[in-house]
Amino acid sequence: MNITTTVYVTSDDIRRGEPGECDSCPIALAIDKAAEAVSSPAEYVHAQVFTEKTWLHIGKNRYQASLPQSARDFIGRYDNALPVEPFEFTLRWEDES
Repeated sequence: MNITTTVYVTSDDIRRGEPGECDSCPIALAIDKAAEAVSSPAEYVHAQVFTEKTWLHIGKNRYQASLPQSARDFIGRYDNALPVEPFEFTLRWEDES
């Protein structure tokens, strides 16, 4: 099953995020919020973001998506302490379960 999600990286995500951390960078925090909005409160939700791909765990299911260039550029800037702004992008998740 494929799922498409719009991810909104907010100024709060940017402030709370940690550079160089795959599961607590601003994009991971934003993906977690988007997934929590469509999952059951009892389900485990966790995103891991790497340079080109991201993985999302919802309950026992695992999904993978390629990051668009805008997200890759954001990661490069954020991890190098360069200025970044809130933005949004779309992910197409592929079920790996």
